[in-house]
Amino acid sequence: IRPDFSVLTANQSLRTFRDRFVAFFKRSYNQDIDVAVSYERKRPDFTLIQYGSKLRIVEIKVPGHAFNDEDYTRLENYVAAFRTFFKENGYLGSIFPEGWEINLIADDVRLRVQSHSFAYQSFEEKGEVIRSTWNDFLLKATQANEQILEIYAQAHGNETGDD
Repeated sequence: IRPDFSVLTANQSLRTFRDRFVAFFKRSYNQDIDVAVSYERKRPDFTLIQYGSKLRIVEIKVPGHAFNDEDYTRLENYVAAFRTFFKENGYLGSIFPEGWEINLIADDVRLRVQSHSFAYQSFEEKGEVIRSTWNDFLLKATQANEQILEIYAQAHGNETGDD
């Protein structure tokens, strides 16, 4: 995940995609999920972000949390569901011609079940899951904000950014 991504609140196509995917997930897994595309009052299972022509599914774990086998089981269902949903819904999936990826923010990965470990590695190798630590995420966010503040300062004739 890039910290300069923004959740698109006015993107009706993204909301339509979300609504269809949530219904598909319920039918396929008999499980309700909460998926955010904008600010939500309750904690979603994950957030969808359209950045360019790619769908990013953002899964955030609390700082210090090691992604574990229980987390993996949910992730595996998400990967399978997105694979199937994109395959079965070509037109809806065409909103994202570059496909999808899951951006996982977790400080560590501790998978005890060997098959989980192998499968998780294959998700990363295929680019379906991209993990960042909180330190990396926060550094990128700081750098992105520094660039924004520099541009703002230059636009307003204040080279240092101090007002």
